[in-house]
Amino acid sequence: MNRKGLSKAAAALTLLAIVAVGCGEGEQPTDRFAPENFLPLEFADAAARRSSEIRTFYDDSLWQYINGGAELYHRYNFVEVATVDYKTKATEITVDIYRFDNAVNAYGLYSMIRPQKARLLSLGVEGFASAGSLQFVKGEYFVNLIGYNESDATNHALAQAAQELSKLIPGTTNRPDAFNLFPEDKALRATDRYFAESFLGIGFLTHVFSRCYLVDADTITLFLSQDEPSAMLLEWSKHAAESGKIDLVASDFPFDDGRAFITYDAYYGKIIAGLRKGKLVGIVGYSERHKCYFIDWLESFP
Repeated sequence: MNRKGLSKAAAALTLLAIVAVGCGEGEQPTDRFAPENFLPLEFADAAARRSSEIRTFYDDSLWQYINGGAELYHRYNFVEVATVDYKTKATEITVDIYRFDNAVNAYGLYSMIRPQKARLLSLGVEGFASAGSLQFVKGEYFVNLIGYNESDATNHALAQAAQELSKLIPGTTNRPDAFNLFPEDKALRATDRYFAESFLGIGFLTHVFSRCYLVDADTITLFLSQDEPSAMLLEWSKHAAESGKIDLVASDFPFDDGRAFITYDAYYGKIIAGLRKGKLVGIVGYSERHKCYFIDWLESFP
């Protein structure tokens, strides 16, 4: 082989060696969406610098970090969390970035944690703050910022850090599309919720979206699910029949082929559930004075 041929062969062997090193057994490709990638060395506006190593917990190891609350996170298909501490001249804060398998589940977890009278913030999809803490959701990430005290300096650092994180973290800033099917009129703020399971405390009522409304001085809840609605309605009707708490729905309600029923709950009151345009839909806390509002919603489905 001539010198030129030897040179080409050597180059090929070198390339193969590089590939072999880069794709060795056990090597994992870099995940650019891993939450630790969005934890900067410092937050310039908050004058806060990282003061600890990033710790990451995956899957069942979440119990090591938040033992008492891990079950709720797993209910929404938790993937991983990255957590780290920051320090300013006046205070310290901890930042947790939780990642879920999709944006709907991230919002669902957030909706379960958000208090009813939250002070809402325009961060990501939505956020809220209280003394010494701040939370928001964006895309498939739920962000939790906690201060070591409730001082003005801590709250300022939390707010500034959250603003920077909301720019660094990728993903949608819109609520799950299912909420577009709900009316806006008479809606109560901060009541959009997504139940991965156990809506109304009933285990088989899964993947349910809900929103609360103030109608004629009454608080009602509208809900819908697209998760095998026919099967879910049938199971629910059997459950209601077995408990002796089931009635027929008047024919003027625009349900699909009249497939609907009324049931009763000691805590939630009267509930109407049925199929509308292939979705399981209904109302909690129903009375006759809500009839027009409810029918208008059912007729609005595309």
